Amino acid sequence: MATLYGLTRCDNCRRASRWLRDRGIEHTFVDVREQPPGAGDIARWIGCFGWRALLNRRGTTWRSLPECERSELNEVRASSLLRQYPLLLKRPILEAGSSTVLGFDGQRYSQAFDT
Repeated sequence: MATLYGLTRCDNCRRASRWLRDRGIEHTFVDVREQPPGAGDIARWIGCFGWRALLNRRGTTWRSLPECERSELNEVRASSLLRQYPLLLKRPILEAGSSTVLGFDGQRYSQAFDT
């Protein structure tokens, strides 16, 4: 079974969930606001994508952080910020078997499920 991490009110997350439903792919949706990912999840995703790709610097959560927290980032600091502020995660994140996909892209989702 696939797991989709995101926000209930995020348009891209809703598109991703609809894409999965339309193809009859069972999945669990995890709202990161209600169920923040653990350190192991974040470490796994950083391993897949790198911390720079995983960190959403366009949202209001990022802009509301004090400059001292946004400056001089490295993997350890970024991981700490992502655990503290899960809304900083780029989304959605799809985990399906051995595939993990960041963002929503129908072609990459098809590859993850070989459809």
